[in-house]
Amino acid sequence: MLRIPISCSEFYEKYFEKQHRYAPSVIDGRIFTWDELDDLLFSLDPKKQDDMKIMLEGRVSMEEYSSKYQDLNEIRYKVMSDKLGEILESGATMVINRLDLKSKKIAMICQSLSDLYSLKTVANGYFALGGVGAFGKHWDTHDVFAIQLLGKKRWRVFGSTFPLPLEHQTSSYVKDTCPEVAVFDGILNAGDLLYVPRGWWHEVAPMANEPSFHLAIGAHTAKLLDYLIWVANDLLPMQELARTSAIGQERSLHQFASLVAKTLSDFNIYSRFCGEIELMKNDCEIFDIKSIVR
Repeated sequence: MLRIPISCSEFYEKYFEKQHRYAPSVIDGRIFTWDELDDLLFSLDPKKQDDMKIMLEGRVSMEEYSSKYQDLNEIRYKVMSDKLGEILESGATMVINRLDLKSKKIAMICQSLSDLYSLKTVANGYFALGGVGAFGKHWDTHDVFAIQLLGKKRWRVFGSTFPLPLEHQTSSYVKDTCPEVAVFDGILNAGDLLYVPRGWWHEVAPMANEPSFHLAIGAHTAKLLDYLIWVANDLLPMQELARTSAIGQERSLHQFASLVAKTLSDFNIYSRFCGEIELMKNDCEIFDIKSIVR
């Protein structure tokens, strides 16, 4: 499905967590249509935090673009087309979360990236008619593969000022530290891809009078800190020294540090950890009802 001109070995050697990469025309620009976006909107529940949000100088209240209705014994909410249109025309951006769980096509795109680079991938979608974008200059705490599906959008990428941030280490309070000079400033057209390493500042700007819909595919990986936590939770409790009270054990600290270091550096243990991480990769189940219809 994807035609990415970067092999797995080249990706990890040159780009992963090191450098951005722009790749034009990695997918057919006609693979996704406005009608398919309409179908997605029809199924969304605006009350669910993990379904969608509207951004315009912060998050727009759900009441601004939805209405409630009686559905049997339950009160539900639905997106109102006219209200949504007004907000989007005023410069807002609509974010649809976890599209990999809502669209077979997008799930397959994520699967292709997961298979190629052995990463867990999930996708959010961003739709805008113009405006200034959803989040301004920021960094993400995961790697991002941006794929333009409809229309076009301007991306500016800046270097990192805080390398390899963890999930809680966001850019929210340090926006004034973003570098002034972009290392990439270009237009993504339908079918283009841009890889942005985690921790790299970037800014995404819709273009005037240019309806746009792009995917931000997040790539999630285990960190060495996760390996340490896994060892501490799964293996060290079997060691009597690790279960010893920490109080008054100054003389045992070196011995305990040696135990931890020996365990962490055991390649067989590391391989077990990597095997568990491998199970987190995408496993998209594609249905073919026609094959079972008689």
